[in-house]
Amino acid sequence: MSGKIKRGITRAIVQRFISCLIAVLSIAYGPHVFAQDELSRLMPDDLFRRNIGTEGQLDAQFPPHQIIDNIYYVGTQSLASFLITTDAGHILVNSDFERNVPTIRNSVEQLGFDFEDIEIIIGSHEHGDHMEGNALAKNLGQKSLLLQNRSPDLLI
Repeated sequence: MSGKIKRGITRAIVQRFISCLIAVLSIAYGPHVFAQDELSRLMPDDLFRRNIGTEGQLDAQFPPHQIIDNIYYVGTQSLASFLITTDAGHILVNSDFERNVPTIRNSVEQLGFDFEDIEIIIGSHEHGDHMEGNALAKNLGQKSLLLQNRSPDLLI
């Protein structure tokens, strides 16, 4: 498969994934976002911990499951990772922290897929809790990293 065709297929899959994810999250969490009670005054560390979860939640496997069609949740209790399955190879969105890669691999395999069939790794954005595990995940098979912008030195 030529690189141009592969990029076109990948772009279409990513666009479909993002559309589906926005729809699912809007339905699931929309009412809660707009119906919040008044929040107490929180310090930056409090906000960070509230948003990212406890140390245990960062590492604990969340039951892997199908979200919709060919999109699966394979992350932890507080760090989202997604598997998009295709006949041409699978796509992993967010490798999370390096220590989470074995958990993600286990989730992928619990769903009946082979981690080695992941062809592409995409990070939602350049934070360690979304992309630190890229190098380890890439080394577990022949995978390509898709970079979101021009900062590859920040990723590996």
